[in-house]
Amino acid sequence: MAKRAAYATPPLKQPIPELVKTAPDGGEQTANLLVCRLVALRTCRVSCSDLSGVEHSVEVAADSLYEAVAQGLRAFRENDWVAEMGHGQTTITVVAKQPEIEHKVRVKDFERWLESGARTPAEMSLKSRLRGLLRKD
Repeated sequence: MAKRAAYATPPLKQPIPELVKTAPDGGEQTANLLVCRLVALRTCRVSCSDLSGVEHSVEVAADSLYEAVAQGLRAFRENDWVAEMGHGQTTITVVAKQPEIEHKVRVKDFERWLESGARTPAEMSLKSRLRGLLRKD
């Protein structure tokens, strides 16, 4: 039977930059304005078993599945109670609350997505932010 440990981070709302194009009165020139909007972050429970078979769980606030995975991995890697986390076939379970929905992501699939090219400026920004979150200080 797996042992279980739990950790928590406070829920937040983050300003997300959004590029908006507007045209002046004449409509001949287009100006790019950076507008910040607040994104309601969802509370998520992220869980995973370490290489010793101990299951760990952390609560995070995230605006995407992969952000929740990144925050969970960072919390697990920074915690002294967590043995080494596996790669490859290791599965991270994310349960987003309200309504409760469970997702399972393999670490190798997450890392492959993170290192792949971005399709949009928003995805590029997200991947850059998540790489920074996972960077070892």
